[in-house]
Amino acid sequence: MLGLTLFLVSCATATPKATITPSPNSTVTPTPTVTLVPTDTSVPTATIILTPTLEPIPGGWSTFSDPDFGFQFQYPAAYDKGFKDIFEGDCGLYRTSGEDSLHITIGEVQIDLEKTDKNLADYTKNYIRNAKENHPWDVIETKTEINGMDAESLLVHRARGVDGNITIMLTSNEAIKISFFPANFIDCGPPDSGYSSYWVYDQILQTLIPVEH
Repeated sequence: MLGLTLFLVSCATATPKATITPSPNSTVTPTPTVTLVPTDTSVPTATIILTPTLEPIPGGWSTFSDPDFGFQFQYPAAYDKGFKDIFEGDCGLYRTSGEDSLHITIGEVQIDLEKTDKNLADYTKNYIRNAKENHPWDVIETKTEINGMDAESLLVHRARGVDGNITIMLTSNEAIKISFFPANFIDCGPPDSGYSSYWVYDQILQTLIPVEH
């Protein structure tokens, strides 16, 4: 894995507290959330947020939830048991954790969480500065929103021509960084579904929501 790929080791001492809930062949129907904004008592306005629809795929969907870091998301359940890419590389879900950090790998998608006292803008600026010291790259930064949470979307182009996507957001005092850098000769898209690893990255973003600590 090139770019920001982290190598995981099985030396985590903390007991995993995250829960993984399989939901085979499920489809999530959009549920509207209506919030009334009292800008004018005579004419109330409403904000409607639709929950993304998860289409049926082979093996269904699983939910990863970690209350310690206050978030959850859904991903193809095929990664729970793992599978091989066309070059017999392993594609699965792996996690490792420290006292104030958590790292999850789902195929070619990397999810890093850590405690922070910075705001989103300062955390992102600090991350870009530190990353550039190790890997010369060009970054296009865009402010966005993920399921009601402010986020920073980074389009990365590295010197060797490796493009990638990084999304950063905060929940309470935790930073969540979700990265996708396609690796040469590897495609960990869920088998028999016709979807790519980038599609998995996009589904994780669409279904990531905060949960109570």
